[in-house]
Amino acid sequence: MKSAPTNQLKARLDAGDTQTGIWLCSASPIIAELAGGAGFDWCLVDWEHGPNDLVSVTAQLQALAVTGTPAVVRVPEGADWLIKQVL
Repeated sequence: MKSAPTNQLKARLDAGDTQTGIWLCSASPIIAELAGGAGFDWCLVDWEHGPNDLVSVTAQLQALAVTGTPAVVRVPEGADWLIKQVL
């Protein structure tokens, strides 16, 4: 059985490495892909204060996956059902 891949963002944070990232508030997968390719260590998709919904968040996560840049999503509230949808 193949083991789960290492979460590089968490591993580098655990190691005490400085991380540089960017918050994405545009709801645009094109901007997410550009940010992912710009050399940031992580990108955060802001669903709380950006004009996002589940569809736009998903599109941005797909765009970031192509770049290999770790993604974080800030959900609008800590409700279980919202967190489960993002996961």
